[in-house]
Amino acid sequence: MPLFRSDRPASTEAEAVDEVEDQEDEVVIDLTDRSPRSGLLWKDLVLLTRVIDSGADLGKPLHHHYSVYFDSKKLAEAAGRLGREEGFQVTVGKSGPGSPHRWLVVYERDSVLDLLTVIAADDFFRGLVDQLGGKFQGLEIVL
Repeated sequence: MPLFRSDRPASTEAEAVDEVEDQEDEVVIDLTDRSPRSGLLWKDLVLLTRVIDSGADLGKPLHHHYSVYFDSKKLAEAAGRLGREEGFQVTVGKSGPGSPHRWLVVYERDSVLDLLTVIAADDFFRGLVDQLGGKFQGLEIVL
């Protein structure tokens, strides 16, 4: 849809602004929703686009990690065990100062970040948080 109608010129600047405001459709995207086209979370799609724009080759393994916060050591350790079973190197430790959660679990590995790998990891972490609670921070890529 065009922003400006070309069938008649606006007679004043105020009318032109009114026309644009009337025709604008506000699009709000929740970055934690999935793109209907790729199946990736919007935030992961944005991140991968930035990685590609930086010159990284997504066809080669990249070091990446995920962070999940928990309120108890017991839950953090259980989450760590599940991550190791999925092939991640896992670090369980206390959260830094100012964090609303007491424990942090970091899951790391090197792998090619194709669509299926990223979607599978997201599904794993969503399931983990559904099962144990916690706050899933998301994918981070180390270049």
